[in-house]
Amino acid sequence: MSLITVNCPECREQIQLNDEKEFGFCMNCGCRIETASVRPPAKKEEAPKEPVIPEELRETYEKAKAGDVNAQYELGNCYMTGKIVHQDFEQALIWLHKAADQGEPFAMYNIGILYSCGHGVKQNCSVAQLWFAKANENGLIDRINEAKARQKSQ
Repeated sequence: MSLITVNCPECREQIQLNDEKEFGFCMNCGCRIETASVRPPAKKEEAPKEPVIPEELRETYEKAKAGDVNAQYELGNCYMTGKIVHQDFEQALIWLHKAADQGEPFAMYNIGILYSCGHGVKQNCSVAQLWFAKANENGLIDRINEAKARQKSQ
């Protein structure tokens, strides 16, 4: 293992990434940084291995790969909670970040939870607070209130 020193594209903080990992996170702002974007590609390219996905999640997985924000959030949530699939916080972060990049406030909130608990990342309450604030800025409270209103009307 060796470390690569890079500047975060969002906050410009200097951080170190493990060159054996596919990605890392800035401990200052929580930005996800793809390791491949900061080092030359390996000489021998191997096709990424397709994960084993249970049949009941196959359709969700295919939609998530195609960019469906709801499927990305659902898949990330399954990995986060261990529902249907084996709990895997790194996979949870991958899918939750994809959904968060499309503005999904519940994904942002769950990323904050992972940072506050230190699951899949180094525990960092400051970064967790940033994700919670980002979730609120993207309408988390409104979405919660809408869900409550739907429950009352049923």
